Amino acid sequence: MTVAVQKKICMLGGFSVGKTSLVKRFVQSVFSESYLTTVGVKIDKKTVTLGDRMVHLILWDLAGEDDMSSLRMSYLRGSAGYVLVADGTRPATLETASRIAASVKNSSRSMRR
Repeated sequence: MTVAVQKKICMLGGFSVGKTSLVKRFVQSVFSESYLTTVGVKIDKKTVTLGDRMVHLILWDLAGEDDMSSLRMSYLRGSAGYVLVADGTRPATLETASRIAASVKNSSRSMRR
């Protein structure tokens, strides 16, 4: 008997670091060099098998920002985790990723209260 679970995963990071490209590659096995700005959030789905489990991944590709606003933090509610993306060739995106991680950590503390 196969057990099915559903997990929401959010893609976070600054502008044009490759979040959408990573999701597209994972879900559709396609890579495109063209750049398309994500407006708001784009949701994709992929089912993977782990042992005897079917895991339905709901991937939330959030628009890139240099910081997390309170509205964007609401997108994280109900998520099982997040992938923090940075572009190693652009040091500023690593700083942005660090700020986003701190913001998520602080926000998750306040959501639990």
